[in-house]
Amino acid sequence: MNLKKLFAISIIGTALSLNIITGVFAETEKKETNKISESLNNDKPIVAVVKADWCPSCKKISPTVMAIMKKYEKTTQFVFLDVTNAKTTKEAEVSAKKLGISDFFKANKSKTSTVAIINSKTKDIIKTFQGESDKKAYEIALNSIIKKSN
Repeated sequence: MNLKKLFAISIIGTALSLNIITGVFAETEKKETNKISESLNNDKPIVAVVKADWCPSCKKISPTVMAIMKKYEKTTQFVFLDVTNAKTTKEAEVSAKKLGISDFFKANKSKTSTVAIINSKTKDIIKTFQGESDKKAYEIALNSIIKKSN
């Protein structure tokens, strides 16, 4: 097989992998966003993810965010604030308002791939990440806030 064909196959494989990951990310996002109203009185820290389908950095951090979400699903609330288009941005604005993090959303809605850990009681931002795909960085910050709340 020549080099051009190998390169093309590699590119197609990577694109398919990203589409699968993005699809899982989007589906999980919808499920988690629907749980927001159930968790309004929750003392769990909030992990707010500002994302857009067209954002390459969002696609890059998606596997890390999904792994963190799976690991911390019992101790942390996750909200995906989708700014892909006007409709999803309006829905994200409503979700942010329900959680009391409207100020965070207004300040960060143009900063896709932003992930913030927010104290659900005070709405203080504990830690903000921009395009971070290092799972350990999220774990350190989440473990710290969870330990303080116990």
